[in-house]
Amino acid sequence: MNFKEATDLLIQKVTVADIAEACGSHVNSVERARLSPDTRHYREPPPGWIAAVARVARERGRQLIALADTLERSIGHHG
Repeated sequence: MNFKEATDLLIQKVTVADIAEACGSHVNSVERARLSPDTRHYREPPPGWIAAVARVARERGRQLIALADTLERSIGHHG
């Protein structure tokens, strides 16, 4: 793994589309749920959002841990 590959993996973001997919919802619904409840366009978060966001967070965490493990294993080989 080279520097660009490693840093590309590191800076990948979780998107609103990722969250919407995990919630079985639409991007627009998730975006509106992220608005202040005081705004006219606010909507309640999708049902099951807590478990869905937790799954997304754990998956991203696993990806970062795997990246760190891969990099640490290669320390003696690439400096």
